[in-house]
Amino acid sequence: MQNDAKTRLAQLLSEAGEAHHHYETEVLKQRDNDWAGWYAEYLMQHGAGNSLKEPLAVDQVAARLNEYAAAYAAQKPSGTWQDYYAERLAG
Repeated sequence: MQNDAKTRLAQLLSEAGEAHHHYETEVLKQRDNDWAGWYAEYLMQHGAGNSLKEPLAVDQVAARLNEYAAAYAAQKPSGTWQDYYAERLAG
């Protein structure tokens, strides 16, 4: 089940990335400083809550995404950011 959750979250993160890119370039026409909030809303609206290791509100997911982004940038792991975030969200 945990691997299924990680796979699903990584997929949702990829979809969110594509949708957010469109949102930034076509709607905002600038960089979105609240990207984590946008991603969190997207993830939760698309069923990510079922794959999280614990129940989280949208603002809690956004806070974690910000934490994971900073950690990913600092650690520079070999895997994708989607897998890195999914691993942590799914537990």
